[in-house]
Amino acid sequence: MRRNTKARAASDRLADKLRREFVERFPNCWVCGVRGVQCHEICQGNRAEAVKHAENYLAVCMGCHEAMHDKSKWPVARQMALAWKCGDYSMEAILKACNELSLRNVCEQDFVPWLRVVGI
Repeated sequence: MRRNTKARAASDRLADKLRREFVERFPNCWVCGVRGVQCHEICQGNRAEAVKHAENYLAVCMGCHEAMHDKSKWPVARQMALAWKCGDYSMEAILKACNELSLRNVCEQDFVPWLRVVGI
């Protein structure tokens, strides 16, 4: 069994703390409204960095969380549009966080078409 390094353990503790705070702040699923959520990370390129950006989180129930991993239905741009609709983040902050964490740069034109789909 592989052991975590001290740095990874510290990163995991920080991530757990940030996720708990996020779930307390947003207790309902941003997709279906069910109470009791998990944190889904939109961009997971550099995991140690991804967990530090609340703009990279979505509050979703277990069923919707599972659906988020189907990129044909929930591409990154659609997830970003949902974060902009439901979180209190600016479009610039979401783009910055995702582009720092992703292998592929996403621009405003990528997720603007999804705003109507998520109800904006």
